[in-house]
Amino acid sequence: MASPGVGYSAPAVEHSAVNETQALLQQLADARVFSGVVAVQKAGAIVYTGGYGYAVEELGVPMKAEYIFPLGSQAKFYTTVAIHQLANEGHLNVSHPVAQYLDPADFPALQDRTWCPRVHGRENEGCQNVTVVDLLSMTSGILPSDMGFCEDLPFSKDWTPDEWYWQYRVTGTHMTYGDATGATEDYLEGTERLVTLLNRLRILEMPLLFAPNEGWCYDDANYNIVGYLVEKFSNMSLGEYIQKNVLAPANLTDTFYFNGAPGKEPSGLRKNMLPVPAYTTDFDGQNPPYRYERTNRYRGWSGELSFHIGAAGAMFSTASDSLKWYMTFLVHPELLRLSKSGIKAMITPSNQPLRWANGTINPSTKDASGFAQGMSTHGTPGSPHGIEFTGGQWGFMVNTRIFQDDSDWAQSDGVAVFVNSTPHIPNSSKCAVVSPRDNSTVALPEAICGRLNDEATSLTDYISSELAAIWNITREDSPASPAAVG
Repeated sequence: MASPGVGYSAPAVEHSAVNETQALLQQLADARVFSGVVAVQKAGAIVYTGGYGYAVEELGVPMKAEYIFPLGSQAKFYTTVAIHQLANEGHLNVSHPVAQYLDPADFPALQDRTWCPRVHGRENEGCQNVTVVDLLSMTSGILPSDMGFCEDLPFSKDWTPDEWYWQYRVTGTHMTYGDATGATEDYLEGTERLVTLLNRLRILEMPLLFAPNEGWCYDDANYNIVGYLVEKFSNMSLGEYIQKNVLAPANLTDTFYFNGAPGKEPSGLRKNMLPVPAYTTDFDGQNPPYRYERTNRYRGWSGELSFHIGAAGAMFSTASDSLKWYMTFLVHPELLRLSKSGIKAMITPSNQPLRWANGTINPSTKDASGFAQGMSTHGTPGSPHGIEFTGGQWGFMVNTRIFQDDSDWAQSDGVAVFVNSTPHIPNSSKCAVVSPRDNSTVALPEAICGRLNDEATSLTDYISSELAAIWNITREDSPASPAAVG
């Protein structure tokens, strides 16, 4: 079911593009491959928004463009902006070692001593100077608290006891929201501070995987340390700070931070929030074209159910607000108390190439692209032609891309694709499904079939690329897909 919600804020809407967009997305929704929301931006203005599929499968509630999704890792960029605001005000220097800003009294494991991170197996080299920029760019070397993937440690979620890092694994989590060893009612209410989370996950007790800037490792712990710094220097909770200093100035009325339990979100916002977790649609395992069989609630691993995402992922928003957010940052940084030179530094990637989940280099990002500070970029360092990021949480997947107009950033184009259902289609070189609506065959890219689509990244990439082509905004320098999501 579609809820187009077309916006005509641009001078001229391409009606043929609207028709083609609706035809593509309705076909995918009817085939049970896609359920979610899209938004398209042309020359700085949103020209199309639409909801397809179902917001609540069990009740047949249709999706609407104004519904609010968990952002997952897209939250990292809000945290990035917050810490740069405080740096601009003189509270800290993002190029200085983090250790000088950590209060030993906040962390019992430090035993009133300054944090001294050492590289595993190279302890004789002494304390490493991990900076705030190292945290923001994921080049700090900190061990993944969520058992993610790294350049130097391409392990899976199934850590094995014979590895040295086994002792630092996350333990005591359960398949209920906020229910973890050490969890408190403060957490359930969404008022827990980041220092509690860092202590629970033992972040400052862990050795480093590599020295700062020797490698790249996607790790939420980096951003939770940054979140702690925001709370320390602002004397506010991260949610309070972001609401007052980031969301309000940007006029993002459908976006908020919340790190608590479902059902206890800020008053007045729950009416448009999608139920947690999201869904999966299963297709039969016989020969293609595959037939839709059933819809299930998403089932993730225990640590995913939010007790530790904090500053790295506890944001919620709409597809339209997501585009508006990136454009506010690029075009009106003064609203966020940032400078033009400052934002260029923030979107300059590190010198480490992005890698896919198996640890191999993404060839399209080897030379000119990379993870900057809370986002991915594509183009010449210092003047990228595109910024984007993908976030995933509880089975939701969201992708936002801005195709920058280098002559005038205010005229940039963009596409946002937010998904609340992941199709599980058997692996096949001939990826196709049968639409339950009319028994027609719907051909799909090979990447959408099989394990590559476990977290719906292939689906959001496919739809984003198709929409960019339909709306004539695809360029040779379009942004590449990020290597890591969370």
